[in-house]
Amino acid sequence: MNGIMDIIYVPFGYVLRFLNQICGGQYILTLLLFALVVKLVMLPFSIKQQKNQIKGALLRPKMALIEKKYGGRNDQRTLEKKRMELMELQQREGYSPLAGCLPLLIQFPIIIALYNIIRAPLTYIARFSEKLVAEIYNICIDLGTISGDKLDAAGATFKQIKNLNQYGMVDTIKSNPDAFSHLEGFTAENLPNFEVLGGLMNLSETPSFKFASGANPWLLIIPLLTFIGSVVTMKLTRHYSGNLQAELAGQSQQNNASMKIMEWMMPLMSLWISFVVSSALGLYWFYQSLFGLVQIVILNKIWPMPKITEEDIKAYEKSLKSKPKAQREIDPDAPKPRSLHHIDDDDE
Repeated sequence: MNGIMDIIYVPFGYVLRFLNQICGGQYILTLLLFALVVKLVMLPFSIKQQKNQIKGALLRPKMALIEKKYGGRNDQRTLEKKRMELMELQQREGYSPLAGCLPLLIQFPIIIALYNIIRAPLTYIARFSEKLVAEIYNICIDLGTISGDKLDAAGATFKQIKNLNQYGMVDTIKSNPDAFSHLEGFTAENLPNFEVLGGLMNLSETPSFKFASGANPWLLIIPLLTFIGSVVTMKLTRHYSGNLQAELAGQSQQNNASMKIMEWMMPLMSLWISFVVSSALGLYWFYQSLFGLVQIVILNKIWPMPKITEEDIKAYEKSLKSKPKAQREIDPDAPKPRSLHHIDDDDE
């Protein structure tokens, strides 16, 4: 065990190793299968999120009445009472505004784990020991493919090898396999192939505009795909859910501008990250967006979001008025609403 995070890294490393073997070492396909596996594992959470969104949509008529009840007053005390009543309604109906965050929270450690696994393929995919990685590193220095100071292989620790250029070491092994064949425990069988389209791109490299320094312009395709995938995902999500999140949070139409800002913040953040990490991680992010688009369409076909119109809200309000006085409350067990003239009585 190289560290506490190996509790996550090692199992994921074995999964990537297995998928890498299935794909014949082609890392572009390995990442595709890994993204699909993650989506399938996360599917129950996504279904729960979809059903939670449906509950939220069905709350709109009741929330519209609460908004109407407190309409015309914008003082802090009134807004706080309105917010509390909206929260109580959501709790009674079993709707959780934070349910949509759970899949993102779960995927965050997956992204971190994948980043560390991808940058250390000799450690987590090939499962080479610290000693063997150090020996490979020393040979790479002798071959001139990597610059640096040699390590004492016999006493090498994980702390020493975790930041080594394992990408460059894998590429050196691929081009000079005979130079490493004498090492005990060495095999090139499980090493990933980072090259794509016959060497046109190398997924171990980071996209950059510094072409004069040897940056590969073809790698810019990956950040572009990542950005487009993220934009389309956000747009499609908004298409199906509309302004639901803003409405359920009690936001006005003016405040919906913040939701539109978020639509662009996530794609721009994914674009920035794609220029910071290796192309392999950016490609994985694009795969996730691609499968996410398919998932959004399928879930909305199976569990479509109800379309609640203003006419539906008026019909609901009319139905309440037609009921006996004792049944007109949104919740029969809830305290009787007071006139706005007495809204501050509780604070006296």
